[in-house]
Parts: sequence; C-alpha cells; structure tokens
Amino acid sequence: MPSDCKKAGMPRRTFNGERICMLSEQPLREFQESIVHAAENWQISGYTFVKWGEQTLIDRPFGYADKENRIPVTVDTRYCLSGTGQDLVALCYLLLCERGTIHSADKLSRYIPEYRQAKRITLRQLISHSSGVPDYFYGRKMLTLQNDPAHLALSERERYVKELALSGSEIDFTCFLELIGEEELEFEPGLKAEYSASECLLLAEAMARADQKSLNLQLLRELVFAPLGMDDIRLESGPAAPRYGVFRRKEFHRVPELPVLYAFTAEVSDLVKLLDALCERKLLSAQGWKKAMKRNADGDSLMCGVINGFSLFSLNAPGGGAELYFNQELGLQFCYVTGADRLSECDTSGNYIHFPRQLRDAVAAATTFPRHPHVVPFGKQNWMDACSLQVRQDQTDFVGDARTCIAVTAALQKHA
Repeated sequence: MPSDCKKAGMPRRTFNGERICMLSEQPLREFQESIVHAAENWQISGYTFVKWGEQTLIDRPFGYADKENRIPVTVDTRYCLSGTGQDLVALCYLLLCERGTIHSADKLSRYIPEYRQAKRITLRQLISHSSGVPDYFYGRKMLTLQNDPAHLALSERERYVKELALSGSEIDFTCFLELIGEEELEFEPGLKAEYSASECLLLAEAMARADQKSLNLQLLRELVFAPLGMDDIRLESGPAAPRYGVFRRKEFHRVPELPVLYAFTAEVSDLVKLLDALCERKLLSAQGWKKAMKRNADGDSLMCGVINGFSLFSLNAPGGGAELYFNQELGLQFCYVTGADRLSECDTSGNYIHFPRQLRDAVAAATTFPRHPHVVPFGKQNWMDACSLQVRQDQTDFVGDARTCIAVTAALQKHA
C-alpha cells in the first residue's frame, strides 16, 4: 500500500489502522472538474459531497431546486424523503433487535394479529423479502389504475406523472390491509426472496407497535436522528424543494404535491451526519454491523445494496432522493442528494449512463489503487460491474469488450 501512494505521488494518512492515499492538488482539481462537467451535462438539481478519510474532495450544490422559477440549490435546500424506505426500515429493525424490543423469529401475528396471513410470517422473512406478501402498489394499486378507462384516456406523459406521484403517496394502514388482507401469499414464506413494497409497511407498523410508538417517524427520531445529532430533520412533507420525475429519460416533469408516506424533510448537512455514521460504524454494535453488512447470494446486505464495490444506503421519495455510498474499510464516503430523477441515455455498449454512475466512476478512478488484487468468480454479486468494465482505447485490438467476453464464455462453458 505505501508503494502505491508513492507511485501516485500522493501523501498518506491512516484511517482505522490502514494507510490511505490523499489526492494532491492536480488530481484533486481534475476530479472536481470531472464532477462539475458531469453535473452540467446531466442538468442535475442537487448536492454532491465526497470525503476520503479526513480529506473532503468536493462539497457543493448544482443546478436549480425550483426549475420553473430558477431558484438555485443551496446548502440550505430541504429535500422531502420517505421514512418507509427499505434501508431506513432495516436500520430500525437492527437497532430494535439489539435492544431486545423485537426478535427476528417473532411471528408477525404478535404485532399485527388482524392480518390474516400474519401467523405464517416472521419478521426475519419480512426484512429479507422472503415473506411472499403481495405487493400492494404494483400488484394492486397500479393494476387498478391501469384498468381505469379515465386513466387510459390520458396522454402517455400525463399517465407517467400521475403514476409517479402515486408511487410514494400516503396510505392509511387500514386501507393498506384492505388491499392485501384477504389475498393469498405469492409463495410459501422462506421459499425464495422477492421484493414487495408491502413488506416495509408491515415491518414498520410492527416495529411501531412493539415500541408503542404511534408513527414510524417517532422511531426514526429516537433511534437514528437524535443519536446522530440530526437536529434539523422535520417530520413533515414541507416546505421542501419541488420534486421532478423524468419522462422517457429525457424530460423533467414536476411531481404533483401529494402527501408522501411517512414524510420527513432534511438538509444535506443532516444526511452527511448519517453518511458519517454508516462509514464509521456508529449506532450498531460490532456484531450488529456484521449482521447488517453480510452479503446474500445477490451481493446485497440486509441494510444496503452494493454497486461498484461501494455500499449504497438509499433514501427515496417520488422524484429524487438521496444516495449514500460508503466503504468502511477505506473511510471513503460520498452522497448525491437531489429533488429530481435522473436523465439518462444508453451508450454504444448498451450501458445506461447518468450522473450517479459518472459520480461513482469518478470516485472509483480517483481513489482506487492496487491494494489486494485477486481473482473472483463471475456471478450474481458482480455481473453488473463486470458488464460495465471498459477496455482502454489503445488495448481494444488485444481484448474484446466485457459483454462480448462474458457472452462467449457463457456460450462455450459447456464445451470447456
């Protein structure tokens, strides 16, 4: 590791006992210029923060929070987020398990006896998406909407905006149970993993009842926001920056002002506190973090996804959200907070490119050095990253692109 830094001409620091490089003036300036160029190219409306160890690589807003009135994004811009996001619910679940308030083997019927299928499902199956509970949104609300003649009579653009607004809108728990309460499970609990939006709602309600809180947001304040000093969080949907969807990946459209399920608003400074906690292993015990970050067969952990080798903790609401990336071993953390969905396009290799991807690629390029190179098998955990590998232009005569190589290998593996 020291030789890597020396070759790169970069100073070194220590994080969690490991020596890491720091970017010197020239590579730091090139990194910042690449982010600014990407932000302008994709017309982003949000805030980007990147920190490596003790060195902040970039910390600045981009674009307009209110596009129609040309009100720029600032450090004080507030963003509307949902308290029922998968990763936030998982964090609360792990914290309550450590307290002994709930147990992963508990039957759901202990907390929500009025749900007909609750006796067949455990909390562990809800958090691991193996419960078989029908998806109340795509499997019920959207199907009803798409069979509505009045909805079908709208233009494609009008249908898109209406469906986007509906995707995170508020729903009373009683109404939620009316949608799925009498339905059979999609499969036997524990048989396989298949995401359902219903699972987060059931788990959030179960945790609120177990801790005798009337709202999931009260749990978030007590378990996460208050301990981390996230004092500017407001447990309400506004005031906040307008939210924008993207029609056909090309056109911004303002999302109607509908109530967001378990809405709260935050400034980027509070979200950076959460990012710090994730990167520095706060809130949970060492054993809790081990459980939280253990990868399943698809490469995802109980609390986070993984992409480009970074753990990803997502906070979402229709039209925008926050993507918090971190690598705990390297002390590397970065986030993109926005009130608008992403513009995107397909490159010549068939890969979708957009600002978050270019941000990830730029961070990886600026901070990755040969540390512990080794060969890993291709599979569910890394197929997306593998397909995104690119051959340097002067090497294209010697090796094919990643997708072609993978396709040839898959086609010929039975004959090897």
